[in-house]
Amino acid sequence: MIFLFSHTTSRGARFFVLKTIDFYQTFISKDQGIFKTRTRSCRFFPSCSEYAAGAFRKYGFLKAFFMSLKRIIRCNPFQKGGFNPI
Repeated sequence: MIFLFSHTTSRGARFFVLKTIDFYQTFISKDQGIFKTRTRSCRFFPSCSEYAAGAFRKYGFLKAFFMSLKRIIRCNPFQKGGFNPI
C-alpha cells in the first residue's frame, strides 16, 4: 500500500491526469475544444477542467483529485457559479 503514495507514482499519475485533461480540453470541451460554442457554457471561472489541471500542477495527486471532485460536484443548476480560484 505504501507504493500508492510514493513520489514517483504520484508524478506518473499526475502526468497521466494532466494529459487526459489536455485531451478533453482539445477535443471534447464545449468551451475550448473543437466543439467550441460562442458563449461560455461553464458557470465557473476558471472552468472545471482548467481548475483541475491547475490543482494537479500545484498540489499532490490526492489533494488535487479531491479538490477537482468537489468542484465537479458543485457544478449543477442549483449552484450560482462565479470566480473560484485554485
